[in-house]
Amino acid sequence: MRIQQLIMVLALCVISEACETPRLFTVTIEDRPERVVRLQAVELANPDQGFSHPVKLRADTIQDILYGIIVEIPTTPFSSSGTRHRAFTKGEAKALARSVARGLSQATPEELVTFFESHEIDEDFRVITSGGLFVQDEYLYVILSNDRVKRPIWQDNEQYEAPYRLRPLEPLDPQPGQVMFEQPDLMAPPLTDSPFDLPISANWVVGVRYASP
Repeated sequence: MRIQQLIMVLALCVISEACETPRLFTVTIEDRPERVVRLQAVELANPDQGFSHPVKLRADTIQDILYGIIVEIPTTPFSSSGTRHRAFTKGEAKALARSVARGLSQATPEELVTFFESHEIDEDFRVITSGGLFVQDEYLYVILSNDRVKRPIWQDNEQYEAPYRLRPLEPLDPQPGQVMFEQPDLMAPPLTDSPFDLPISANWVVGVRYASP
């Protein structure tokens, strides 16, 4: 059934001008104003080496990993020293982990889980955090494409030509820095050969061991 869904999506992209840059969302796991979680098919660098999907991970394991993701910003001309902060609050990690666990259990080797978080900070602006997750062997990889990027609310209106929520893997603005895990001994080696064409720097991708090799 899932293979038929993928074939149908690909066929629609061939006949639709709207699919010039295809975003092959195959399954919607969660769709709320503040959070969207979907499965997205990607073109693999090596079709014979896909993601380790489907895979069953406990939601609390994913939650611990998400909460342990650290964003490290280097020194800039406007800052005398670099900064560090968590990519997700405890509440964000818990809420997102449940949907990610469902997504990973349904994903095929050609699909990863994408997420889009949006929170209004006042009547004019919202902050956006988005990216994706996939499992490769004993590691859960987290792609942080956007880290609390501030945007005017009108730019994410449903009538907007290309809503941000339909581009979770694409960075809205260049962001200096990198992501890491709070326990470095659990981190995967740097991702030198990505399984698919990453739209962002590998500095914004971190793999965390969730199981013994």
